[in-house]
Amino acid sequence: GTDFRPGFVWLEKEGHSPDALIYLTDGYCNSFPPDPGFPALWVIAPNGTPTFEPPFGEVLYIKDWQ
Repeated sequence: GTDFRPGFVWLEKEGHSPDALIYLTDGYCNSFPPDPGFPALWVIAPNGTPTFEPPFGEVLYIKDWQ
């Protein structure tokens, strides 16, 4: 699965504190960072896992790309 930590580490290292973050993914992951303190939207692709439960943020499922 995907390791979501590097993107959040980069944001912190570069001194970025976004108003929100949108992460496009298939949801197959077991490596989350700690809650970054800003809103996160996890957008799950049509072929992604139907049971994605991140430790923070909201989840949006895309049913079809068309």
